[in-house]
Amino acid sequence: MTENESAKFRIRSDDNPEAQFQEDNQELKLDKLSRRITLITILIPCLIGGILFLAYRDIQTRVGQVSDTGTTKVKTLSKDLESRFSSLLIKHAKLEVDSTQKISSLEKTTASLQKNLQEAATAIKYIRSARKSDNQKISNAINAMNKTLETLTPLPQNLETMASEIKLYDQKLSKELGSFSQSLEGIRNNLIKIQADILYLASVKTDNKAFDLALQSQQKNYQLDLQQTKLDIDKKIASLESMIRRIGQVETPPSKKSQTKSSQKSTSVPPESNPDSKAKTSQNTATPKSGSVENAVKESATPKPVSEDTSSLPKPGSFIEQDIK
Repeated sequence: MTENESAKFRIRSDDNPEAQFQEDNQELKLDKLSRRITLITILIPCLIGGILFLAYRDIQTRVGQVSDTGTTKVKTLSKDLESRFSSLLIKHAKLEVDSTQKISSLEKTTASLQKNLQEAATAIKYIRSARKSDNQKISNAINAMNKTLETLTPLPQNLETMASEIKLYDQKLSKELGSFSQSLEGIRNNLIKIQADILYLASVKTDNKAFDLALQSQQKNYQLDLQQTKLDIDKKIASLESMIRRIGQVETPPSKKSQTKSSQKSTSVPPESNPDSKAKTSQNTATPKSGSVENAVKESATPKPVSEDTSSLPKPGSFIEQDIK
């Protein structure tokens, strides 16, 4: 019964004081929340503005630092470039001075080498002309010897052996002349090689002292070779002259010894110094045999100018050395 009564007995909310207290609490809470929300709404934009201001200042300082470092780097780079450019200008000026000096020295060396080439060419021309004249003189001497051999053919049998010996000597002389001409050709080839070496030296631009030493050594060798060949030719000519004198001194028949003796005395005088004695001896000889002997002796004197002319020629290489000096 009590339970039924309690269920039927109810109090309204207006009549309950706790309900009013709860409503007041809720209103207070709402006021606090509204205040907090207003504070938060005010503080959040302030905080955002402060953060944005700080970020702006930070960015500004960093940009300033970057610009400062960039300007300093640009300044250092510009200074470095200026220093390098000045050093390059100095080096360029030095190179120009060195190049002008080297070009002037090279021009001088090329001029001297061209002069040496011209001198070598003139020397080669002179040697060729001298060789031609020597060959002409040698051929004239050989022709004269051939004529003497032709005049000696009617002599007795004992002279034929001497004629054969003379022919042998003639052959030997021709061989010597051939070797002499070969040596002259070798000298010519060596001079051509020297000219080629000079051209090579002009292209490579070597030292003039080494070139002069090499030229002098080669010229000395050529001079020695030419002197040796000249001595050999002089010996051969002297031996031929002695053989021709022996032929002139061959004894004629006993009835005409006095005439041959007088002819031998007249022939002992050089033909260039006493030309009248030749005519007298040719008139005094009665037989044609002794006359042919005298003619052989007269014609045997013709090779002498060959040896004199060859000795009068300048030594090979001497005029080249004088011109180079």
